[in-house]
Amino acid sequence: MSRILFRPCLGVGLENTVNDFELRKSDRLLDIACGTGIVGRMARSRDVKNLHVIGCDVNDAMLQVAKEIEPGITWVKGNAQDLPFADRSFDKISFQFGLMFIQDRVKAINEMIRVGKDQGKIIIAI
Repeated sequence: MSRILFRPCLGVGLENTVNDFELRKSDRLLDIACGTGIVGRMARSRDVKNLHVIGCDVNDAMLQVAKEIEPGITWVKGNAQDLPFADRSFDKISFQFGLMFIQDRVKAINEMIRVGKDQGKIIIAI
């Protein structure tokens, strides 16, 4: 991962988060603690060819709502402290408004680094 950026998550912070990703053709974006998928939906609204967005959350009800709102995103049940993805799988990783609820924050950050590509980007919005 080339850098980790912390920023506020609500209002203009959300727009800035997606802008800061500098999404490129064929990027793979992981949205951890995705809830109903607002970050993923905003990313998909950008005109980025072959962008693959995956939303990950522990809450089945949130994932169900997300699937109903945006079936074009891949929704996966998973825990930020033990992500169900292979090493170096993602170009961009978002963790919006969730880190403060994680029991082992260091483990969650290490998991983001593990699944992120070497030149990727992690943005944690709190």
